[in-house]
Amino acid sequence: MKNWKKSIMKIDSTVYAVIKNLESTGLQIVLVVDKNLNFIGTITDGDIRSHILKGINLNQDIKNIVNRKSKVVSEKMNLLFVEKMMNQHSINHIPIIKKKKIVGLHSRKDKVNTQEIPNKFLIMAGGRGKRLSPITNTIPKPLLKFKKKTLLESLLLKAKESGFKNIYISVKYLKQKIINKVGDGKKYGLEITYLHERKALGTAGCIAFLKNKTNLPIIITNCDIISELDYQKLLLFHLKNKNDLTVVVKDHKSTNPFGQIKIHKSKIIDIIEKPISMSFVNGGVYVLNPKIIKLIKKNKYFDMNNLIEMLLNKKKKVAPYPITDKWLDVSNLLKKNYEK
Repeated sequence: MKNWKKSIMKIDSTVYAVIKNLESTGLQIVLVVDKNLNFIGTITDGDIRSHILKGINLNQDIKNIVNRKSKVVSEKMNLLFVEKMMNQHSINHIPIIKKKKIVGLHSRKDKVNTQEIPNKFLIMAGGRGKRLSPITNTIPKPLLKFKKKTLLESLLLKAKESGFKNIYISVKYLKQKIINKVGDGKKYGLEITYLHERKALGTAGCIAFLKNKTNLPIIITNCDIISELDYQKLLLFHLKNKNDLTVVVKDHKSTNPFGQIKIHKSKIIDIIEKPISMSFVNGGVYVLNPKIIKLIKKNKYFDMNNLIEMLLNKKKKVAPYPITDKWLDVSNLLKKNYEK
């Protein structure tokens, strides 16, 4: 694997620094070493996700969250045995160690995964794109280009790469331009079905069209989200935790520019220099159980926030899926690019 050296971090690094590393490398793993650069263990994006859900302090060091029993191999290990080990232990990376030093990293991503996923993949592309007006007066937002590809094409290629073939796209505003551009999906090796909104249905109303179309959980994404999110891992998380709705959430970090003083019984007991706090924002990607679809009325305006609130009121299991992957809501970036 290329660029694996960028994932090496020292044991005295903070949790915040690890999250930044995971975001910048996209490798989904950090390799932890001591001051002599001897291998200690690993921290994966899954480890961080678990600790985030438990309320981890971003300012603390990582010594208590390192997996010191992570699987490793020698540089002479046959690749077939490496793959077998990954499958046996359900892991995506194995460090290559020689005399306590890291000399490489095996990754499941090094192999092309062609396994087809039977679940439906829904892209919500029917919106007006008002934030991008006047650009979207003649071009529907899904067809705006970001890094030489349209937003819709980027999502379609990523869905295919992840093993999804059955794609639904909700359309309304300037829908014929979208249909003419994308077609039936054959040029992407996909099967595309369009969900035609006769009126604006919000960010969740179109889901009602999928009633009785599937008995498997559905991946749902906004059309303006560009990320390196692993859809298969998201789906496995949803299934493993038996969620009714899984909501991808992205961390939003803020740094207090002043030292934080902790006071107890009229005494200063601690000072934290420029502490970092974290909140979460909706990442615009979801996994929904098909049984929930019947709760959404057809041809009625319904936002995803309405759906989440309704499910919470009905005591359904709605769970967050924190990600450290690169993630962009590209609307602001697109506006700047097109206005140049």
